[in-house]
Amino acid sequence: MVYFASEGGKLPFWGQATAATNFCEEDYHLTPYIAEFVNSLTNAGYVYYAILGLRNNWGRRPFADFNLQYFALLFVGIGSASFHMTLKRAGQSADQISMFLAAAAVLHRVIVFNNAPYKTPLALALGLILALVFWTQLVLDRPVIHWVVFASMLAVIWRRVIFLIERNIKDKRMVIKTRGMALSGFAAFAIGYGFWVVDVSYCTELRVLRRYLGLPSAWLLEFHGWWHLFTGAGAYLYMALAEYLHLASIDGDGRKDITIEKAWPALFNTVTINTS
Repeated sequence: MVYFASEGGKLPFWGQATAATNFCEEDYHLTPYIAEFVNSLTNAGYVYYAILGLRNNWGRRPFADFNLQYFALLFVGIGSASFHMTLKRAGQSADQISMFLAAAAVLHRVIVFNNAPYKTPLALALGLILALVFWTQLVLDRPVIHWVVFASMLAVIWRRVIFLIERNIKDKRMVIKTRGMALSGFAAFAIGYGFWVVDVSYCTELRVLRRYLGLPSAWLLEFHGWWHLFTGAGAYLYMALAEYLHLASIDGDGRKDITIEKAWPALFNTVTINTS
């Protein structure tokens, strides 16, 4: 169980917390309308990447195949923000469901790939399995079940993406580039998880240090917020890779190019797939 109650703070607009999890950021320390200010605000990273993906793929067909994962990522930003803003069980459920949906959208895409007959059966199977997992962790009140299953899905996605790169891309330059993207995505998730672990394991020490530093410097030590930013970057890279692999398989030789542009801050990358 991860639950760090806070002392003091403003009178909560949303009432008493009912979520099973409460992270290390002190509740309602800035405004009565947002329980965890930084943890809520940093969900803008998910929204940012979702909009980038939708903008780059809006004209591609079939529309749902290319953009469903980005709508799922948008849902992650909204669901997670609602959880951290209210600390209500409904918000926590929206957060967990959205994470499952985003991971399932990518997992479905990289497993089915171009095998259309398997598209619907796999989608139904994933939906049933994840619904069962969600119900189980809800009944048992064990958020660790959600985290273990989510991490397992990411591991399968990573391995499958590497396999598809080696099987479908003939251009050695693009093999190096796409493997580098896959590694960067994995590293983003790993770094984000490191921040998450430190935030959970050293909450007391972090709170003392934050109070000493004061605002706004203390916000840099809200490590769960960094988890949001890094996992958003990792998810976006894998979603862009899934699209590239699909287009490369249609192209037949894997020679389509990927342009990676740095945005601010350096953590944010925009990925553009050249289809010419």
